[in-house]
Amino acid sequence: MKQSIIILVLVLTLSSCKQDVKLNSEFGLFPTEFIDSLKTVSVQKQSFELNTKEHNTVIAENGTILIISPNSFVDNNGNIVEDVTIEIKENFQISDFILSNLQTIHNNEILESTGMIYLSLADKNGKEIYLSENNKIRVQIPQNEIDENSKIFLGQRKEDGTINWENFEEPSKSLVPYPIAFLAKIAPWRCIESDIVNVYEEKFKNNLEFENTLVATKEFIERVACDDEVMEIYLNNLDKNLYKIDEMVVEHLVRDSTEYLNSWIFKEVPNPNGGPRTKAQKDAHKRLVDNASQNYHNRINWYRELASQKLTKVDTTKRVDTTKIKNINKAFISYDISSLGWVNVDIFFKDPKSESIELVAKTNQEVQIINLLLNGRNVILSGYEKEENQYSFTKDEEGYNRLPKGEKALITAIGYDNGNLTFGKTEIILGKNKIENVDMKKISATELKEEIIKTVANN
Repeated sequence: MKQSIIILVLVLTLSSCKQDVKLNSEFGLFPTEFIDSLKTVSVQKQSFELNTKEHNTVIAENGTILIISPNSFVDNNGNIVEDVTIEIKENFQISDFILSNLQTIHNNEILESTGMIYLSLADKNGKEIYLSENNKIRVQIPQNEIDENSKIFLGQRKEDGTINWENFEEPSKSLVPYPIAFLAKIAPWRCIESDIVNVYEEKFKNNLEFENTLVATKEFIERVACDDEVMEIYLNNLDKNLYKIDEMVVEHLVRDSTEYLNSWIFKEVPNPNGGPRTKAQKDAHKRLVDNASQNYHNRINWYRELASQKLTKVDTTKRVDTTKIKNINKAFISYDISSLGWVNVDIFFKDPKSESIELVAKTNQEVQIINLLLNGRNVILSGYEKEENQYSFTKDEEGYNRLPKGEKALITAIGYDNGNLTFGKTEIILGKNKIENVDMKKISATELKEEIIKTVANN
């Protein structure tokens, strides 16, 4: 009987321990106390209260923009919820990735990230709510520059607690309208009929027919030209997809350049003093032709690049609160989300120096988070435990097992031992050693955050 009681107590104790380790969608598969520690040092959530009867524009601290149509949220029964709190967590730095336990993996391929955000919702009573079936939130994630290879990835925590950016989407191609009066304030000065004017002030501001059209978008600003014929192509085709009009402009410029340059090439200006042209006159004529040719070449390539973005039409269900917009000229990548959680902007990581590499980190105690960071890149790979306190960063057969041999990299590890945080790090050369040792030491939460920020900044 006594033995049975001991076994029962042991089972209950183990069960209690297991219940304490939960798969948290925000952080992963960790003990509750460790998650609480991460919450104190990781990027903090930003909360915004919304009246969902209205159009809402949310601007987060680091520039993420959410554009939300009215009546976009429902409860479990499909009823529209009026008062909503939306939370955003912006992770744009490698140190953010580490402290939020994020990885840059798409199934068996390595990604390079330019920003990850986490979105969650609750009503005023803290109950979970959802996006209604026919409404999507336009998310605009700030970028240093737009990379045509960038894709939007949606992430889910796996059973082992790591995150896999399994599903990827192309960026949204529809456009969001802005009030013409607002665009007139921020539009650059352009020339029309040889005069330097603000096109929006002169042509569009007091003309209501242009509101909620392609003209009323920030994307149109960069298409405004000093060429009346180009402008007419856009203004006469506002019912078409924007990229189709871009292609029409390219065709026009190709035809125009051919006609214009041919007239210059075959037009030989005579020597004003009679006789054949001098070498200086021939050289001057060639420079004029070359300059005109280069100018057309640059303009044609510019509109080809715009056409390659494949932007379509204006989504008039969206409306921007311009009183909250600080920097419209910043580069963004847009996506219309139909579900909340993790959203990531990535390109696929490709490096010609990559080779099959076996890399294991050996620690002096168990760790909860261990990562491999490639220097100068937003790439972060999580190690998985092969043996006790030994963590592999590559897979033997299937999966990502190719890394840029000879490059510098950094291993960081975070542990949790009897209520205490631990931290270890080591700088390595990829491919030099199969096993790298990482010494874990106790550290406070504040020191952990400072150490990770400093370590990442130096690499």
